[in-house]
Amino acid sequence: MGRVYLRSWVNSLFPSLTHKHRGSAVGGGTGPEEALEIAAGTLHWSPLASRFIVLTGGPGQRKESTAPLPHRGMEAPGKGPRLVVRPFRPGDGAEARRIFREGMKSLPPLAFRRALLSPVAPALVLAASGAVYGLSRSVAWAALSGAGLLVLLYLACWIMFANYVRQQLLADMGDIEGSYLRRPGAGFWVAEEEGGADGLKGVVAVRPVPAEDGPGSCELLRLAVDLRCHGRGIGRRLVEQVLEFGRCRGYRRCVLGTTTAQQPAIRLYRRLGFRLHRYQQSYPLLVAFLTWVTNVYVIRMIKDLEEGTGEGRRVPDENSAPPAPRSNNG
Repeated sequence: MGRVYLRSWVNSLFPSLTHKHRGSAVGGGTGPEEALEIAAGTLHWSPLASRFIVLTGGPGQRKESTAPLPHRGMEAPGKGPRLVVRPFRPGDGAEARRIFREGMKSLPPLAFRRALLSPVAPALVLAASGAVYGLSRSVAWAALSGAGLLVLLYLACWIMFANYVRQQLLADMGDIEGSYLRRPGAGFWVAEEEGGADGLKGVVAVRPVPAEDGPGSCELLRLAVDLRCHGRGIGRRLVEQVLEFGRCRGYRRCVLGTTTAQQPAIRLYRRLGFRLHRYQQSYPLLVAFLTWVTNVYVIRMIKDLEEGTGEGRRVPDENSAPPAPRSNNG
């Protein structure tokens, strides 16, 4: 009876423990049983260890068990399906394109956030709002003009990435077999759970690159992970597959291009030994202006395949300034 009452009390007092975080990919799978043990003082969350610590024994004799509890996105040791990285098959095309397309949808909000953290975009919004106020002497019109500029900025970020996705779906992602499987020195891999019953979880590709990047170079590209599977190490497994392929094929270095909006991906590449090489690229005039305003620009990263993994050179953080974009209009 007391346990039933305690359960009801915990459910009402700690709904974030018993409902919101149940099965969450962040913080572990906390359900009513774990919440009861937390209330009883036998189960504690350790932020340092990022896991629950189970206390056993009586007062003064308790022992800690630091075995991580399973949660959504991480199977308990010895349980759940095993992740498999395998070569692309002809029937994988639709799923591979879906993962790539949906993965790119997460980038416009990241680019917009980076724009708000840059000095240029807020200054332009404030300047425009101040000009409108000076002309109209209306706070409402000034606020509306600032909000309108922010909406236009977000739409510009969305259009920029949407155009990129459309171009790639019409190019190599529209013909994966011809672009990678039948091309010497290229490859395309997918990640799935053993058995493949739940669809693909991630994709990655590699191809040889022109001599300007150095002889004996391959390029990693099209890395994307299903949005529902982030945090499971799938991206790392796919990158490691490309690096191993490059070594086996005799490539001396692996290069990749990414944007400064993709800070989690940049951190992953750094951990795997890629070093940063910032470079300028010619853009159409409108894209050059948008690059300057948002502080989102393309960077090149390189890894020598003859070296082991390790920290590359410092990667620009979210507030680092971009190189001056160069327009191809002169």
